Amino acid sequence: MLDNFKKSFKCPHCGKTFDLNLADYMEFSSACEHGEDCMGIENEYSVEYTEDCPLCKKGISITGFLYEYPEGAYNYDNLKIEKR
Repeated sequence: MLDNFKKSFKCPHCGKTFDLNLADYMEFSSACEHGEDCMGIENEYSVEYTEDCPLCKKGISITGFLYEYPEGAYNYDNLKIEKR
């Protein structure tokens, strides 16, 4: 698991960019084994952050999925941030 995963987001309220460690908001979702010539298992984590923007203190939500492949290395995500 990615124990420390920081990502930058732009607040939809104030428009300012902030960094957030998502490790506390990630939940293991699934794993899939790639073919014979692979580098191991790809893990999928669901992310749900429903807190306030650390800068303007207005409600935001960050949701989506984050993928690690090979295990322990960030691969990609489809996270989105919205007002709440």
